[in-house]
Amino acid sequence: KYSTSNEFLNASNPSVSVISVGNNNPYGHPTPETLTRLIAHNSSVYRTDLNGTITVTTFGTTWDITVEKTIIPNNPPTLSGENPSDGQTRIAITPALYVVCSDADTDTMTAIWRSNSSGA
Repeated sequence: KYSTSNEFLNASNPSVSVISVGNNNPYGHPTPETLTRLIAHNSSVYRTDLNGTITVTTFGTTWDITVEKTIIPNNPPTLSGENPSDGQTRIAITPALYVVCSDADTDTMTAIWRSNSSGA
Protein backbone atom coordinates (compact mmCIF):
# COMPACT_ATOMS: atom_id res chain seq x y z
CA LYS A 1 0.00 0.00 0.00
CA TYR A 2 2.98 2.30 0.46
CA SER A 3 4.51 1.79 -2.98
CA THR A 4 1.32 2.84 -4.75
CA SER A 5 0.73 6.30 -3.33
CA ASN A 6 -1.48 8.69 -5.27
CA GLU A 7 1.62 10.78 -6.02
CA PHE A 8 3.39 7.78 -7.56
CA LEU A 9 0.31 6.75 -9.56
CA ASN A 10 -0.22 10.31 -10.81
CA ALA A 11 3.41 10.49 -11.96
CA SER A 12 3.59 7.02 -13.53
CA ASN A 13 -0.01 6.74 -14.80
CA PRO A 14 0.10 2.92 -15.18
CA SER A 15 -2.41 1.50 -17.63
CA VAL A 16 -1.71 -2.01 -16.30
CA SER A 17 -0.61 -3.29 -12.89
CA VAL A 18 0.65 -6.85 -12.32
CA ILE A 19 0.59 -7.99 -8.70
CA SER A 20 2.63 -11.10 -7.95
CA VAL A 21 1.11 -12.52 -4.77
CA GLY A 22 0.40 -15.92 -3.27
CA ASN A 23 -3.13 -17.08 -2.58
CA ASN A 24 -4.20 -16.52 1.07
CA ASN A 25 -0.81 -15.02 1.93
CA PRO A 26 -0.35 -14.15 5.62
CA TYR A 27 0.31 -10.48 4.85
CA GLY A 28 -3.11 -9.76 3.33
CA HIS A 29 -1.59 -8.53 0.07
CA PRO A 30 -2.75 -6.76 -1.91
CA THR A 31 -4.49 -4.46 0.54
CA PRO A 32 -7.92 -3.02 -0.27
CA GLU A 33 -6.30 0.45 -0.22
CA THR A 34 -3.86 -0.55 -2.95
CA LEU A 35 -6.57 -2.05 -5.14
CA THR A 36 -8.84 0.95 -4.63
CA ARG A 37 -6.06 3.35 -5.65
CA LEU A 38 -5.18 1.34 -8.76
CA ILE A 39 -8.84 1.16 -9.82
CA ALA A 40 -9.32 4.90 -9.16
CA HIS A 41 -6.34 5.59 -11.46
CA ASN A 42 -7.91 3.40 -14.20
CA SER A 43 -5.09 0.86 -14.05
CA SER A 44 -6.03 -2.64 -15.20
CA VAL A 45 -5.02 -5.06 -12.44
CA TYR A 46 -3.78 -8.61 -12.97
CA ARG A 47 -3.05 -10.83 -9.95
CA THR A 48 -1.17 -14.11 -9.86
CA ASP A 49 -3.30 -15.40 -6.97
CA LEU A 50 -6.43 -14.99 -9.10
CA ASN A 51 -5.25 -15.10 -12.71
CA GLY A 52 -2.49 -17.70 -12.31
CA THR A 53 0.39 -17.24 -14.71
CA ILE A 54 0.42 -13.76 -16.28
CA THR A 55 2.47 -13.37 -19.45
CA VAL A 56 3.36 -9.99 -20.91
CA THR A 57 4.70 -10.19 -24.47
CA THR A 58 6.17 -7.18 -26.23
CA PHE A 59 6.82 -6.63 -29.90
CA GLY A 60 8.87 -3.47 -29.38
CA THR A 61 6.10 -0.92 -29.80
CA THR A 62 3.10 -2.97 -28.69
CA TRP A 63 2.47 -5.49 -25.96
CA ASP A 64 -0.03 -8.19 -25.09
CA ILE A 65 -1.11 -9.78 -21.81
CA THR A 66 -2.36 -13.34 -21.46
CA VAL A 67 -3.55 -14.99 -18.26
CA GLU A 68 -3.89 -18.61 -17.21
CA LYS A 69 -7.31 -18.03 -15.60
CA THR A 70 -10.03 -15.54 -16.52
CA ILE A 71 -12.43 -14.44 -13.82
CA ILE A 72 -16.03 -13.90 -14.84
CA PRO A 73 -17.81 -11.21 -12.80
CA ASN A 74 -21.08 -12.00 -11.12
CA ASN A 75 -21.59 -8.40 -9.99
CA PRO A 76 -21.02 -5.22 -12.00
CA PRO A 77 -18.09 -3.11 -10.80
CA THR A 78 -18.78 -0.20 -8.49
CA LEU A 79 -16.55 2.02 -6.37
CA SER A 80 -17.59 2.65 -2.79
CA GLY A 81 -17.28 6.42 -3.17
CA GLU A 82 -14.81 6.51 -0.29
CA ASN A 83 -11.24 7.63 -0.75
CA PRO A 84 -8.66 6.10 1.57
CA SER A 85 -6.66 8.60 3.58
CA ASP A 86 -3.14 8.14 4.86
CA GLY A 87 -3.14 5.60 7.67
CA GLN A 88 -6.69 4.45 6.98
CA THR A 89 -6.99 0.68 7.34
CA ARG A 90 -10.64 0.12 6.51
CA ILE A 91 -12.72 1.26 3.60
CA ALA A 92 -16.22 0.08 2.73
CA ILE A 93 -16.31 -1.97 -0.44
CA THR A 94 -19.62 -2.79 -2.08
CA PRO A 95 -20.75 -5.47 -2.82
CA ALA A 96 -19.16 -7.93 -0.38
CA LEU A 97 -17.70 -9.72 -3.38
CA TYR A 98 -16.21 -6.81 -5.30
CA VAL A 99 -15.34 -7.63 -8.88
CA VAL A 100 -13.68 -5.36 -11.38
CA CYS A 101 -13.56 -6.96 -14.78
CA SER A 102 -13.20 -6.08 -18.41
CA ASP A 103 -13.39 -8.18 -21.54
CA ALA A 104 -10.01 -9.88 -21.96
CA ASP A 105 -10.24 -9.34 -25.72
CA THR A 106 -9.90 -5.60 -25.19
CA ASP A 107 -6.54 -6.14 -23.46
CA THR A 108 -7.76 -4.93 -20.12
CA MET A 109 -7.84 -6.48 -16.67
CA THR A 110 -9.55 -8.86 -14.38
CA ALA A 111 -9.39 -8.45 -10.61
CA ILE A 112 -11.37 -9.68 -7.66
CA TRP A 113 -11.16 -9.29 -3.92
CA ARG A 114 -13.36 -10.15 -1.03
CA SER A 115 -14.32 -8.11 2.00
CA ASN A 116 -16.86 -8.40 4.74
CA SER A 117 -19.55 -5.78 5.15
CA SER A 118 -17.26 -3.59 7.28
CA GLY A 119 -14.68 -3.40 4.50
CA ALA A 120 -12.05 -5.21 6.55
